[in-house]
Amino acid sequence: MFFRIIIFFNLFLLLCQPIQAGNIKEYNKDVEHWIEIVSPQRREVTPDFIIWSSAANLSKHEWVVFREGKNVKVTLKDKNYKSHKVKPPFPLDSKSKGLWDVNAFIPTDDGWLMSYNRGEFGAALWWFSKNGVKAVKILEHHINQFIELNDKIYAIEGLSHGGLSNGSIIRVVSR
Repeated sequence: MFFRIIIFFNLFLLLCQPIQAGNIKEYNKDVEHWIEIVSPQRREVTPDFIIWSSAANLSKHEWVVFREGKNVKVTLKDKNYKSHKVKPPFPLDSKSKGLWDVNAFIPTDDGWLMSYNRGEFGAALWWFSKNGVKAVKILEHHINQFIELNDKIYAIEGLSHGGLSNGSIIRVVSR
């Protein structure tokens, strides 16, 4: 009973916060100017953790992370946001390889890295030669975007589905 009262009270406080009311009018799109807020440790369920978890999982806001030149930027995904399909730089016979639409790609010294992501139905990171003839499946992670910083390639990956919410940044290196 005490636990339910804490949850109800914290959800009430959460819904009273202006950011949860639904209007974020101004924000800096350059993540270098954002302030990092560390989430409370989940060693035990505390009011701080409940508020943090509720704000993260019940938010009406969805952010899109992208590369602009050599900078990492974000934008709020709203009714005006237009998604775009990424086209590979060469034709692929995706049905024969069991692939789907390309989610993201980035050139490498010896070819291309391409991600295929169908959420809960599977995902993969592939390397293709420059002409697309050779292909090697590297791993089965949900890559959403690539970022190149200081001549290094990073893959932003993650999936949030059915109570699972994981993500990470992977540095991609060649052997």
